[in-house]
Amino acid sequence: MVSCEKLRVESPLGCHGISVAGQIEYWATLGRIAEETGLTVQEAREAIARYDAVARHAESVEPVDAIEARFLAAESSGRLAQAVRQTVHDDRGKAPAVRGAV
Repeated sequence: MVSCEKLRVESPLGCHGISVAGQIEYWATLGRIAEETGLTVQEAREAIARYDAVARHAESVEPVDAIEARFLAAESSGRLAQAVRQTVHDDRGKAPAVRGAV
């Protein structure tokens, strides 16, 4: 196995925890972006960094399963119904009085 240091690669990802395959993929992507867009290597690096930042943010978003689990827990404990009642009560207090309301 070739160590990251022996590859003498410099990437914003660094060597730690990045496999050789990951480094190769990084540089291949960098080269492809530079070739296809006419960007300099530095501009391509910056584009990859922006893409990675967006991808990391997307990963940090709560998965749908977790949201559903929290919803079901709130529903089964009665917290959901209480929150809805409280919201309706608060909203009614904010609404102007309407003549002839039933």
